Amino acid sequence: MRPSPNSECDISRLSPTRTCAPNGLRWCRTCPNAAYRMFGISGACRSAWRCFSALSIVANSRRELRSYVTGIKPGRVVCGTGNYTTALARHGFKMTAVDPSREMLGHARHKSDDVRWVNSYSDDMPFSTGEFSGAVATLTIHHWPNRRASFTEIRRILKTGTRFVIFSSTPEQMNSYWIGHYFPRTMASTIWRMPTAETVSLALVAAGFTEPRCVPWFVPDDLMDLFWYAGKDRSDLYFDPTYRAGISGFREYCSDHELEDGLRRLRSDLDTGHWREVRRAAETLIGDYCFFVAEAV
Repeated sequence: MRPSPNSECDISRLSPTRTCAPNGLRWCRTCPNAAYRMFGISGACRSAWRCFSALSIVANSRRELRSYVTGIKPGRVVCGTGNYTTALARHGFKMTAVDPSREMLGHARHKSDDVRWVNSYSDDMPFSTGEFSGAVATLTIHHWPNRRASFTEIRRILKTGTRFVIFSSTPEQMNSYWIGHYFPRTMASTIWRMPTAETVSLALVAAGFTEPRCVPWFVPDDLMDLFWYAGKDRSDLYFDPTYRAGISGFREYCSDHELEDGLRRLRSDLDTGHWREVRRAAETLIGDYCFFVAEAV
């Protein structure tokens, strides 16, 4: 069972088999909803479909970066289709969105005239030192070939004392996903490319940030942004080829044979009711995803 929405919990005590804080990495000792209240913008702000957004920069010296939006993740610098970026812009933030793909920027630009859209890579951005007052990376750092270089560049363009917020998942969290029971090779390949919490922490500190706080995040039942584990309690999503096409793990690692076999076994377990046992066995208290919250020093 997950923590009560209104209670505080000691995350370091939640895992029955191992600590959630490798090598002293600090996990925020508060439940997700409390974290939303502590850092976040009130009200829901959800993307209607999978957004390949990565990192957005907030340039607003009068307001601190609000890291969390109730029920969903933050917004970014490699902006992809720009859903999160434009959502933050609607909340009054002055956003600059960066993406290396001209195609992605083409999809994003029409969504908002209030966002500055820039074609660039996260490890070499055309901005002045200390130009921005916050940055957010969402479901993207596992794609970055040199995270430390990107983190260092992000630190360069941030004002001292401002926040860099990363939304991602760790291998430990992904190992608990029930979907791995049906697509083990795909899940193993996906987990392999995910950086550990310790790796992220060390890279952030080396780049000039504080040791991050890690806040666990659980997939809600009514999540509208359909990324990898959005089907946690909606198993029917995995039968939808359009949904799977938006998941890099399925696109890049899932063979036709594994897909056919996995869907067949999932359908059988749903019909017999065995899926409920698989789902219960996958319950975790360390979160399905997590926020890394670090400050520029």
